[in-house]
Amino acid sequence: MGARMKKIKLMYILLGLLVATQVYSMLEIKNLQSELQRNKNDMTYLEDRVSGNINEIYGNVDRKMTEYTGLVLSCNYEIGKFNQSTLTVPITFTVQPKTLTDTTTVQLSFDGEKIELQRSGSKFSATQNFAVSTEIFPTIMIVDQGTEHFEQNNNLQIDNLVDSVFPSVGVRFEGESSYSDGEPYNYIMKGVIRTNEISADANQYYKNEKYIISLDDTVLKSYEISDLERIRLEINDKFELKRGQKLVGKFIATDKDGNVYEQVVFSNGGFTEEKNTRSITAPDGRVIYKGAVME
Repeated sequence: MGARMKKIKLMYILLGLLVATQVYSMLEIKNLQSELQRNKNDMTYLEDRVSGNINEIYGNVDRKMTEYTGLVLSCNYEIGKFNQSTLTVPITFTVQPKTLTDTTTVQLSFDGEKIELQRSGSKFSATQNFAVSTEIFPTIMIVDQGTEHFEQNNNLQIDNLVDSVFPSVGVRFEGESSYSDGEPYNYIMKGVIRTNEISADANQYYKNEKYIISLDDTVLKSYEISDLERIRLEINDKFELKRGQKLVGKFIATDKDGNVYEQVVFSNGGFTEEKNTRSITAPDGRVIYKGAVME
């Protein structure tokens, strides 16, 4: 009897050691997985930094080459205040040619439309109004003694004017969604609505922020948002639709002038082309901007 008890006791000890070994191994595997993930993140971060540094070097080389071979000593622009009445923004361009005579004149051409710059000392400047949806890359034309010289300078290029005028907020859905084949169509969502990208001053610029889910023109759910930088809305919803109905999830905010900023976060079925688009609409319904969400 004593020998049997000893065997049972030994088995329990061995079983305990086996369990402890497995737990230790699982913890070690988990630690190794975490360390591997950290290393992957570090490598991704380093790759991004190296890529950014390389792009910056190429950019600096291009700028230096332009300065060396170009007609312009310096050029820049300054964006003014958005005009709520005209829905445009004034931009002042300044150009300083390398060589000057008493007869030198400077113009900027915007898709064939030319504006004359006024001279002040060695610099030429002019102000022009633009819609915020405009891509701006004017051609500089310097005329001296009847000879015309043309140059395009990256320092006058504005690819995304809207983000310089209206702070941008990017919101996305992270999780799972499914859409049944037969009618009534069930659209199921489970996950999180969170902030993706945000301009630095968006929290101070916008008010009345919310996230809504609507079916056609009827709001089904509305979530109030208090902090744009930390948007995290738990979503676990099931919606029933009929053929042709449109289910849309939108982030909405209003600025001090009553302009409404909207971003489509998700849309069901055949309406997926609307996802990741944003729009800015004036209080009277005029469209200020409609395009892609910033990345």
